[in-house]
Amino acid sequence: MRRFIHSSLCLLKKMKGKTPAEQRWLQRQLRDPYVKASHALNFRCRSAFKLLEIDDKFRVLQPGYSVVDCGAAPGAWSQVAVQRVNSAGTDSELPCGTVVGIDLLHIPPLDGAHFLSNHDVADPATHAKTWRGRFYSQGALWSVNTGMGSSLRNCSRNSRVCLVVFGL
Repeated sequence: MRRFIHSSLCLLKKMKGKTPAEQRWLQRQLRDPYVKASHALNFRCRSAFKLLEIDDKFRVLQPGYSVVDCGAAPGAWSQVAVQRVNSAGTDSELPCGTVVGIDLLHIPPLDGAHFLSNHDVADPATHAKTWRGRFYSQGALWSVNTGMGSSLRNCSRNSRVCLVVFGL
């Protein structure tokens, strides 16, 4: 009972000064099982479970692969990619892959990943640092586009990013 009271007081403190919409969002976040699981598994956000589900179903990430995470902030998909392609070299029996994350926003560092914060994936200078530069090596290259918005504007932007990444 004491823990419940403590949790309720913390929730009330977080709610203070918030708009009704912000309060509803916070309540949904606090009840969301994926948010709870992401905290328990030390993922940066709940979206990591999307990539885990995709990879479990289609096996797109294999040890030794190179992955470019476009729109990588905050880095949850890169966390999953680092584990699945063995880019941190945690399993010496498997080949080591490479994970590069690119975003216009700042991305906190992550062991096993190379981040290009404040970079535009469509900028030729960014391409020089990745595809023809120090990060990309031989082997399969997977581009992970984490911008999964549903609006027409996001769809158009994501299509453009995919075309730029694959040089079409």
